[in-house]
Amino acid sequence: MNKGYAMSISTDDGEVADIAFLAAVQVVRDQYVLDTGGRNNEGRVTKAMRFHDAMAPASVVALEHRIKGWIESAVRDHPSLSIKASAGQKGRRYTLIPYVMVMRKDVTTTPTRGVYLAFLFDENCKSLWLSLNQGIAQFENRFEGLEVLEAVELVAGETADGLPAPQGFAPGRIELSARMRYGKAYERGAILSRKFDLASIDSNFPVDLRNAVEKILDVYAAIPSGVAGDLAGIAEARGRMNEAIFQAEVVERAAKLQLSGPLYDIPVPPPPKRSTWVTVYDRDPSVAATAIVSVEHTCEADCGNQLFIAASTHRHYVEAHHVIPLHHQHRYSHASLDVPANVVALCPMCHARIHRGTPAEKQPLLATLFSKRKKRLKAAGLHCSLDGLVRAYAGRKQSTASVANDMEVELVTSS
Repeated sequence: MNKGYAMSISTDDGEVADIAFLAAVQVVRDQYVLDTGGRNNEGRVTKAMRFHDAMAPASVVALEHRIKGWIESAVRDHPSLSIKASAGQKGRRYTLIPYVMVMRKDVTTTPTRGVYLAFLFDENCKSLWLSLNQGIAQFENRFEGLEVLEAVELVAGETADGLPAPQGFAPGRIELSARMRYGKAYERGAILSRKFDLASIDSNFPVDLRNAVEKILDVYAAIPSGVAGDLAGIAEARGRMNEAIFQAEVVERAAKLQLSGPLYDIPVPPPPKRSTWVTVYDRDPSVAATAIVSVEHTCEADCGNQLFIAASTHRHYVEAHHVIPLHHQHRYSHASLDVPANVVALCPMCHARIHRGTPAEKQPLLATLFSKRKKRLKAAGLHCSLDGLVRAYAGRKQSTASVANDMEVELVTSS
């Protein structure tokens, strides 16, 4: 490897360590749920208190000592990395998701902040995820409520877009069967991840895992420390977190705008961009306002939902939405995505559905919008297919259980 963190351990010692490591993982898989609380009458995993003076059960010892020790030995030539393993703090309940974290000392000293490499057992201990992940403390300082997890997932996707995905790794949410907020943060904060099914592990598992760690550590090493330490700043710069402000400005401008004639769709240069760790493209509220006025403040999804009158404008309230998402601008170097042809008016329900709905909910909505805008998009120099559009909307939310190549979104087609 030319760069990053190499794994270091002798062959003989490595074989012995691998055998002990495999046995430790099997102990966690088979015993952790029962050792630390068991299941309730509904079959859900529950967790008992971890008392200060109580002897740790075998599965907890396996996690916090043997598994942690294997990882420490694997990266022992790199003092810039620190390791933390935990089944939960003493004096509190055992954690539902036992973990081991590998952290760059120039980035973070705690799993609550910054980017780190996480070994995460799901709540049932049936799978182990190797995940380039992130803490949520900085997001909680900048955002509120559900917006925190929205921001975490947004920035995970944007960061993954700027990183090479090693073979076997994919971007997007991971599946931990999480019920608590911290578990959901792991699921949605995953940047690049790979799943290992613990039901089928054998003597090759330690070798496969070590090779995977090698590859993802190189990716981790390539992220600038200033970026890896505060991804929440990217969420603010990205602009989507200011969605409410943007929509309010669009509505205000649309209320004052009068079109003097029909709209003519022609290619225009891409919008200005700003670069942090990812490229951010500016949106012009006037463009969105023009699109809304051109359809007379109606929902273009033909949904039949009853629109309400906005108190500030005394017109039907609709929101602007880019059909081809603006973060795909890099695929259209010759033409802007921020043009009226690519902006539709949607009622709040349809707008929420296209962003947060299941793929089955989104697909008919996308089909309706695409059928209405296909010709106008082409006139504006924006060539795409419905299939590509559907994949674009599925990609960011799609589970990483699929291979990385299946996540590839190709919007542009030959004209």
